Amino acid sequence: MNSVTAHERAALPIAGRYTVHRATVEEFQESRISWNRLVSGMRYASPFCTWEWIFTWREHFGTQLEMTLLFVNDGAQLCAILPLFRRRGAPASRWFIGEKLEYCGATELHPDHLDIICAPEDAPACVAAVLDYIVTQLPDWAQARLPMLAEDSSLFCALQLSLGTLRVAVRPAAVAPYILLTGNFEDYLARLTKKDRYKIKSPRKKVLEEGTLRYSAFEPAEFETALCTLFELHARRADAKEITSTFGRPSVFEFHRALLQRLNSSDVILRCLKDGANIVAMLYGFRCGNRIFFYQFGYDPEWSWASPGYILVSEAIREAFTLGCVEFNFLHGDEPYKHAFTREVRKLSDCYIYNTTFSGRLARGTFMLRERLKAVVRGGHAAR
Repeated sequence: MNSVTAHERAALPIAGRYTVHRATVEEFQESRISWNRLVSGMRYASPFCTWEWIFTWREHFGTQLEMTLLFVNDGAQLCAILPLFRRRGAPASRWFIGEKLEYCGATELHPDHLDIICAPEDAPACVAAVLDYIVTQLPDWAQARLPMLAEDSSLFCALQLSLGTLRVAVRPAAVAPYILLTGNFEDYLARLTKKDRYKIKSPRKKVLEEGTLRYSAFEPAEFETALCTLFELHARRADAKEITSTFGRPSVFEFHRALLQRLNSSDVILRCLKDGANIVAMLYGFRCGNRIFFYQFGYDPEWSWASPGYILVSEAIREAFTLGCVEFNFLHGDEPYKHAFTREVRKLSDCYIYNTTFSGRLARGTFMLRERLKAVVRGGHAAR
C-alpha cells in the first residue's frame, strides 16, 4: 500500500476510547435500525453493506459458518460495524494454509464497494480498534480477506494508517464504471461522443418511440414473479452467449427472493421492456441513498436485434435523473457496452491482511509466490 508520512501517523485518532466485541445472533437480529443508520452515514453507502443484505446472506449461506460481526462502540453508542465470518480449516485452494476472516457475502454474491460501516471521520480510529481486537482476541486467523474495496473507501484509506506490525497485500480486482448525474438527461447525452450518443438513442427511437416496446416498472406485489422472469431471461441470454453465470443458481435465487421481501420497495429497481404483455428484457438493481446500483439484467435472445440492454440501461439512467439521484453505478465489470454510457471508473482492489503468527507468515508467503507466478505467466505485475 502507499506509504504514510510521520505527520499522518501523528494525526491518527486514539483508538483507546473505542471498544470492540463480537455481536451475538440476538444483537445482529435487533440491530437493523442502528445498522442502517450507520450505512446512511458512510462515505459511500452501498446496498451490499446494509443489514438486509448481510442478514439475508447469513440465512442462506452462512448458517454453518462462524459469524464474526465486529461491533465498535464509543461508550454505549454503536459507531462502526465490520461484518466478517471465520472460515475454519484450509479451503479447497491448495494455495492457502490456515484460517481466514472474510467479509460476509463477498464470495457467493459478488458484491462490490464493500467497506467498514461507519462515518468517514470515525473510520481511522475504528479500523485501528478492529485490527487490535482481531490480533489480541482472535489470534488463530492467518489471513483477513477484504475484497472489492474502492481505493477512496474508508476501510482502504484507514488501513494505510492502522496496520502496525501486520502485513497487507493489495491486488487490483476490477473497475466499476459510473455516471455522475449532473444537469438533466439531455445534458448527459450531450456530453457523450457522437458515436456513443447514437448507440443509445438509435435503439430507443426504433423500438420505443416507433415500435411496440415500452419501459415499465413492477409493483411490490409483482416482485417475486418478476424475479422468476429475470432469472429465466438471464439464463437464456447466458446460454445464447455460451457463458457460465453463477447468478442462475437456485441458492442465489432464494437469497434474492428473501432479500426483496425485506427491502423497502422504493430501494428495489426492477424494470422491464414489454411487447404487449410479453416481457422481453429485465433490469435489476438497487437504490441506496441517492445512488442507483445496476446489479443484473437478462433478455430474450430473439430480441437481441433491438439492443434491449442499451434501451433498458438508458431508460434507467433517465429515470435516475427524474428521481434526483446523483450517481448511476454499473458496479464491477469492464464490459464494452458500459463504455458507451461513461468513461468514468473507480478502481476496486482486494486487500489481504496477514497475521504475525507463523500461519500468517506462511499464508502471506504462499500468496506472494502465487501472485509472482501469475505475473510471470501473464506478463503483468504481482500484488503489492
